[in-house]
Amino acid sequence: MSESSKPLAKDDLTSTGTGTTTKSDIDLEVTCDNIKSESEVLALYWKWISVFRPGRYNFQNNKFVDSENEKLFMERYEIFKKTTLKIYEHNKGGHSWTMGHNNFSDMTEDEFAKYVGGCKR
Repeated sequence: MSESSKPLAKDDLTSTGTGTTTKSDIDLEVTCDNIKSESEVLALYWKWISVFRPGRYNFQNNKFVDSENEKLFMERYEIFKKTTLKIYEHNKGGHSWTMGHNNFSDMTEDEFAKYVGGCKR
């Protein structure tokens, strides 16, 4: 397992300075290297969670506290995975702008539209 694909420990997420972790502290760029395997995408998701959803999931002894928590994690991970592939495909297309992860990366298009007050597609 490469260094970048190892699951992050809490100590890996502490930034210098303010004590909070921001996107600029952690590389969330989507590359061919971090989508080549399920474990690489999962590691990217954990990095994303550390920035945009810290404290969302409850763990004890590195396990989910309950099955509902685990179910929510897996549902959100599947959405994140689709978003990651969409970002990768767009960015390799040579467009004049690039896509990247943000705080909406684990939302469906309908959830995002509802969140911003738009219409359902």
